[in-house]
Amino acid sequence: MAGDGEIFCSLFYGRRGNALFSRSWLPISGELRGILIIIHGLNEHSGRYSQFAKQLNSSNLGVYAMDWIGMKTKYCFFHYSYWIDC
Repeated sequence: MAGDGEIFCSLFYGRRGNALFSRSWLPISGELRGILIIIHGLNEHSGRYSQFAKQLNSSNLGVYAMDWIGMKTKYCFFHYSYWIDC
């Protein structure tokens, strides 16, 4: 189905040990045409861009989005929801 892609969640750690949560949506098939990086605004989170990312996936564009350090972030490891306070 057009717009379907795979979502991946990960944590990156900076030099000070701060965790930065990120999501990526990658097309399931076809040649990757490019990558878009989304930096959200205040009072938002990377998950709000899921539908937009899936639309871009249908054009074979990969999407990465991250949540700012210090924001409470809901992340999706192991299909559970946890809260982290970086």
